Amino acid sequence: MEILKNTGWNKVADFILEEVKIKINQPAQRKDALGGIKNRQYKLNDTGMFSSQLQMEVIKASPNDIRIALTYPSTPPYLYQGKIFFETGRRPGRGVPPARLKSWAERKVNGFTSWTQSAQKSFLYFTQLKIKSRGIGTFPVFDSEFIARLQNEYSQFLDGLTEDQIQELPGVDEVFRVFNNLLVFEQETIEAFI
Repeated sequence: MEILKNTGWNKVADFILEEVKIKINQPAQRKDALGGIKNRQYKLNDTGMFSSQLQMEVIKASPNDIRIALTYPSTPPYLYQGKIFFETGRRPGRGVPPARLKSWAERKVNGFTSWTQSAQKSFLYFTQLKIKSRGIGTFPVFDSEFIARLQNEYSQFLDGLTEDQIQELPGVDEVFRVFNNLLVFEQETIEAFI
């Protein structure tokens, strides 16, 4: 296996990364700890810090087996965010200290800053207990809707290229096959994988 650099596949990976950033910058519904979809929508990347840390790697497993992997840092807080956004979520068993939840609540809970101190503390306390008992579900970023949109956007992307630029890229069928098999790794994991 090898990591490819400066190939047509890397241009496809850059395209995918931009589409992922667009997706996580839009409000979306999150799965709950039991796998159901919650009614509330959250902007996944409300501060922009997480998306700026994402990267794409192109892995050549064999001449006919190309994989594209999204990677995120293996250090907190990105490690936790990556798991919640793309992988397993946060397992039950440990809460989040209320002090760390406060900035989240200020950004995402309507009217939180206008509540009394007592109401804020109570909300943060019960939220961390809920996280401890139920965990945090994932955001379905790579769902079928995203893959369909990715294919549509890629077709439009190709329309804006010259004939020579298109020749540098892999075939559309190969690209669409890879779109359906995107991988996600924390950076430390992908290094061990290669």
